[in-house]
Amino acid sequence: MPNERNGDSRWLKGSAIVRTFLKKSPKAGRQFLFVGLLITLLWTFFYISPPDFFRLLDLRISDSFLREDSKGVLAGDVAIVDIDERSLERHGQWPWPRYRVAQLFRAIRDLGASAIGIDAVFAEADRTSLSVIQREIQREYGQDIPLGKLPLDLMDNDRVLAGTLARDRSCSASNSCLGPITRSRKAAGCTLYPWP
Repeated sequence: MPNERNGDSRWLKGSAIVRTFLKKSPKAGRQFLFVGLLITLLWTFFYISPPDFFRLLDLRISDSFLREDSKGVLAGDVAIVDIDERSLERHGQWPWPRYRVAQLFRAIRDLGASAIGIDAVFAEADRTSLSVIQREIQREYGQDIPLGKLPLDLMDNDRVLAGTLARDRSCSASNSCLGPITRSRKAAGCTLYPWP
């Protein structure tokens, strides 16, 4: 309790000094208030619409943090796997079923990739999954197609892709790291950084 009283008395003493200062010099008090308001407005303006210099400074600082956080020596070899016209002719139009995307990621991993970055968003369920097709046919035509004896991986393409991504070091376009639910993102080897 004595510490609380001591802290309270320091606060009261400090506020008394400010009140005395403001009473003795109202003009200085208005200047003090004006400077505080000006600093607040400038801070708000720079936060909402930062000048290019501050953006550049922010990016440089973020780059230095990334360099400090990098683990080990980077190989420098980067390969970009693009889905081109030849791939589309061979495997069909985009978006591919998720099991096919999973096969692509497994092939990339088997070729020696230490990490895979994914510049695609899989926001909705895969419409080519047998479980989705089964529900669609039931809803639209009232017909039930029994698929109960099929393995779960054949029923749900999203499950196949999620399993493949969970086994590898993979980062998606939304800047979130995918990994087993039981491991933390840090343990999975991914570091999340805020959007600029």
